[in-house]
Amino acid sequence: MLPQQIYGLILQAFLHVGLALWIYNDTKLRDRSILWVVGTFIVPEAFFPLYFWNTSPQLIWICPDCQRQNRAWSRQCRRCNRTYTVDETANRLHGYFEPSDPFVIFLVAMLIYGFAARIGILITDGEESLKNGVDTQTLIQSLPHFHFWIIQLITGNVLIWLCLHCITVRYRRSLSSVGLRFGKQFGYLISPLLLAPILILISEGTTQGISWISHIMSLAGLDKLIEWEQQQQSIGMPERLGDPLIILTAFVLVILLPFGEEMLFRGIAYPALSDRFGQRMGLVFSALLFAVFSGGFLHMIPAFINGIILGLLIDKTRSLIPSIITHSLMSLISLMMWFGKG
Repeated sequence: MLPQQIYGLILQAFLHVGLALWIYNDTKLRDRSILWVVGTFIVPEAFFPLYFWNTSPQLIWICPDCQRQNRAWSRQCRRCNRTYTVDETANRLHGYFEPSDPFVIFLVAMLIYGFAARIGILITDGEESLKNGVDTQTLIQSLPHFHFWIIQLITGNVLIWLCLHCITVRYRRSLSSVGLRFGKQFGYLISPLLLAPILILISEGTTQGISWISHIMSLAGLDKLIEWEQQQQSIGMPERLGDPLIILTAFVLVILLPFGEEMLFRGIAYPALSDRFGQRMGLVFSALLFAVFSGGFLHMIPAFINGIILGLLIDKTRSLIPSIITHSLMSLISLMMWFGKG
């Protein structure tokens, strides 16, 4: 078995078992059926989101006079005893993100990605291609580049829509509450111009360091994994800079995905994990999620470092805008380096 297949199986096993255990512990608290555990273990992309988003979140409202937090069903403040109208309390209702939310959003986005990929394969290669037992990821490599980026476009839009739905509809919060604002820290927008090249150097240096260690120690399995991940990065990439497809590629890589990923990992996951485990551990765990979901074993270390630095950038600026710009510039630099190598 190839190293990349082993890595994929290990990651998949951790995902299935970990999410099933999460559901198992929660079912004991909520007194819900054990069938949710079985379903999550078999198809986590469907059952895990259905389990958590099928439950209404705990909403609260804050009294403007004494700043007391009150439950959604109460119209009278429990501290100052002031009574508000139904509309007044409804306008103030909001909730706090749960650690399950980033997992739910990511899994649903991946489910949509799988559906879109299968539709693309059916259109291109026909139904027989799916019956031959070849995995979807392998079939995606044979898709026309245009179809590949349309699938990425759909997935990116779904990711952004899910994040916006989670923030504004499920928890009734404003976009500014997750940092989608410029505020008074507009001067910090210059920081991405300095930070993006540094993070690219860290990423490239870490990857080259791993490759060098593999070569020195003659690790054949790691060499194959490096080669495989490099091939994965080249999937769907335009062959030359003048290719008309470069516009769609750049839009997805430089604008769409950075915006969606920053909303997910820094706008939702970071505060959700910080509320549960404290700010320091929330920063570490959100960066770890970003690294695990980055899509490659060799890129986990630089992705983790990038996640830490982008989280610290949000703490410093109190805005998600600089981290989005930094992420976008990193993608732009990587895209330019790709064509520079060609």
